[in-house]
Amino acid sequence: MFAYLVRRLLYMVFTFFGIALLSFFIIKLSPGDPSRQFERSAGQIASKTEQIASENVEEFRRLYGLDLPLPVQFYRWFHRLLTFDFGRSIIYKNERVSSLLLSRLVTTMQIQLLAILLIYSLAIPAGIVLAVKENTLLDRLLTLFLFLLYSLPSFFIAILLLSFFSSTQYFNWFPALGMSDPNLPASAGWFAWFMDRLHHLALPVAVTAIGGLAYLAMQMRSNMLEVLRQQYITTARSKGLQERVVILKHALRNSLIPILTIFASVLPMMVGGSVIIEFIFQIDGMGKLAFEAILQRDYNVIMATTVLSAVLTLLGILISDILYVIVDPRITFD
Repeated sequence: MFAYLVRRLLYMVFTFFGIALLSFFIIKLSPGDPSRQFERSAGQIASKTEQIASENVEEFRRLYGLDLPLPVQFYRWFHRLLTFDFGRSIIYKNERVSSLLLSRLVTTMQIQLLAILLIYSLAIPAGIVLAVKENTLLDRLLTLFLFLLYSLPSFFIAILLLSFFSSTQYFNWFPALGMSDPNLPASAGWFAWFMDRLHHLALPVAVTAIGGLAYLAMQMRSNMLEVLRQQYITTARSKGLQERVVILKHALRNSLIPILTIFASVLPMMVGGSVIIEFIFQIDGMGKLAFEAILQRDYNVIMATTVLSAVLTLLGILISDILYVIVDPRITFD
């Protein structure tokens, strides 16, 4: 196992460098430049002469190294990256990108972790039940319901939940915006803060989880049905084993292998967040940060989120491969 991990980590280093190199030049060569945004604002502020605005723009380009050749820019950026220095944001008042990412990442991970926990805790049992009850009325009704959930856009679900559960016209149970109550006193204990945070996160987590829940439950149902038709399941039943033992001990473990493949996309999902959900619920998370950075061509923020997503994707694939061996003893690191 140790040799396998060393080999995979070496592959990840080269893969990461390739991703960083391609991402940097694709982003830099795309249309748009943050100095153009600055030029418009500088032209409005310094409207006395065009020369003043032009000098401000040139100083802006020198400050952020935008006047250097692209290979030099990449070398400087990658050298800073190796020391975990993501530079400073262009549009967020010259704030350090690392501190900006940390604050937004904490917010996004609160939503995503709760959503992932909800998805896996409900989807796997639901998929097992649907497979066991194949072609029954329960199977058909729940399958239809899951297909409907999966087909609905997330923004439509968000608006629907807000209309019913955050409106005085129906059930005003949950707050519509933000992550916390601004009127919560500073002297409130951790339990009051925790309950207030759960109260605000209920709808964003529900919207985030609905699409993934429907997809994973249908995947689990399909995997279980395929495994239940295998010869060794028939053999286990012919030995007189209880159906509960056949399902949970023999069929479940092999059904989880495709689910573990989906798990590789869970970690980068925590970084990317959901732009639509964060805009609808006015939450300052990673998705909103990345979207605004792309619009304003904030290169340092864009590259930081891209690199972070790439690292978590590679780690997610590695963790999935390790879990394969744990779940199925027939799979080895060799």
